[in-house]
Amino acid sequence: MYSIKRQFGNQGEDFVVKDLETKGFKIITRNYLKKWGEIDIVALKDGELHFIEVKSVTYIPSSDFRPEDNMHYDKLKRLQRTCQSFLAQHMRQYHDTDWQIDLACVYLENESLKKIEYIENII
Repeated sequence: MYSIKRQFGNQGEDFVVKDLETKGFKIITRNYLKKWGEIDIVALKDGELHFIEVKSVTYIPSSDFRPEDNMHYDKLKRLQRTCQSFLAQHMRQYHDTDWQIDLACVYLENESLKKIEYIENII
């Protein structure tokens, strides 16, 4: 059984996947997992791979908290290592493909999507 935190995260990822698909992204995989890290979403658009980390929070209008505040140095290093693992595993298919790491900040209010903000190429 999933924890409430995992259900909340999955809900945010589901919203991001739908949004990316409407923007012309092809979803390659979700929750690519290695023992040292996870990539929430791997997507392809215009010949470029996007490794997308999703951070979901409850929307509070007066709050100064930003989802990107959870992207600390150690998390970024694990994410980068996991991206390298994905590229090595799929070298034949993506050997000449440009790539970047993006952050999707999902704001939920009463289990409904309030907004999604993207920060591209965070490394």
